[in-house]
Amino acid sequence: MDGNTLYFNNPSLGTFARVTMDPSSGRKVGDVNVITSGLGPDHFEIDEQQLSAYMTNPVDKQLLRIGLATGLYDVVADGLPGPTTARWISEKERGKVLYVATGGGVDEGLAQNVTLGGAIYRVSVKA
Repeated sequence: MDGNTLYFNNPSLGTFARVTMDPSSGRKVGDVNVITSGLGPDHFEIDEQQLSAYMTNPVDKQLLRIGLATGLYDVVADGLPGPTTARWISEKERGKVLYVATGGGVDEGLAQNVTLGGAIYRVSVKA
């Protein structure tokens, strides 16, 4: 939750949305606003400075940056084997770094008859 705004995704519908919440009652205020759709979303992190969300997309093996105001998105990292979660870490010398954990890429394992373990990727995010 960012202020009074609750961001959430629905992997079954492929949507990323927001709703304003009353902090006292915990009830929604107004309608749900779908920011974007047609994704295979899993986990996301909000970047308040860039007004963006960084979302893991295991279906397409990507990390996406989604504009919170526009819903437009671009691919930040591609070819990740089953990205499932992302977390920020701030480093003064290097700017922001996002760590992305993967489940190991089930598709690669099945197609190539190999076993892939999960991994953590370090992604430098440029403003």
